[in-house]
This record gives sequence, C-alpha cells and structure tokens, in this order.
Amino acid sequence: MAETNEAKVKTVKEKNEGSEIEGKKTEGKKQNDVGKMILDYIDKGVEVSQQGFRTASKAISDFGDISVLTLELRQLKANHKKAIAALGVLVYERLSASESAAVNVSDEGVCEAVKEISKIRKDIKKHETALRRDKKDSESKESSAKDEDGEEKGDEEKTE
Repeated sequence: MAETNEAKVKTVKEKNEGSEIEGKKTEGKKQNDVGKMILDYIDKGVEVSQQGFRTASKAISDFGDISVLTLELRQLKANHKKAIAALGVLVYERLSASESAAVNVSDEGVCEAVKEISKIRKDIKKHETALRRDKKDSESKESSAKDEDGEEKGDEEKTE
C-alpha cells in the first residue's frame, strides 16, 4: 500500500509539474502578445510622428518661400522709391540749371533711370503675383490638411 501512496504522490507531483509548465507556457505567450501589442503601438506612434514631421516640414518650407518673397518685394519697393527719387533729383538739377531747360526721356541719365524704374516695376509685379499664388497654395494646403484631420469641409466654407 505504501507503494500505491507513493505512486499517487508521484502522479500528483507530475500533474502539478505539468500544469506549472503549461502555466509558464501560457504566461510566456501572454507576455509575447503584450510585447507585440506594445511594439505595434510604438510603430504606429513612430509612423504618426513621421507624418507630422513631414507635414510640418512642408509648412515650414512654404512659410520660408513666402517670407523670402515678402522680403524681396519690400526691397524692390524700397529700390523703386530710391530710383524715383534719383530721377526726381536729376530732373530737378536739370530744370534748376536754367529757366529754359527741358527734360527729355532721351537725355543722358534720364533714359537709364526710366529703364531702371520700369524694370523694378516689372519685378514688383512678378513678386506680387508669385506671393499671391504661394499664399493661395499655402491656404489650400492648410484647408486640405484640416479636412484630412476630420474637420468637415462645410464648416470651412461657412466661415469664408
């Protein structure tokens, strides 16, 4: 009978060891599943961050382009004022030299000043056109980005 009790004890021990091994296996499997879930969340977070950085990069680039155009436009307008002032000084000097003096577009200095002013005006128009286009493009990109974020397009149209 002692042998049967020992056999029973061995059988119970084996069963307990077997269930412990199975428990460890399922616990390990659960830990693997949790680890995979965490890695998936991290991957998704990295992907969203990269997308955000790309969007921010484009916005910064657009802002930089607009800023450069604005600065160049201001410089052109300042140069335009200087060129007109220089032409005014030239005309004043010619007219004040004698009472019967006349100024003609073909006069030395006057022709160059008029050409320079015309060139600057053309450059100003080009920059203003480019600036309006870039601002419009930037605004349309912003509104499309808002639409992708889940805002309704109808709300935007109401505010405009």
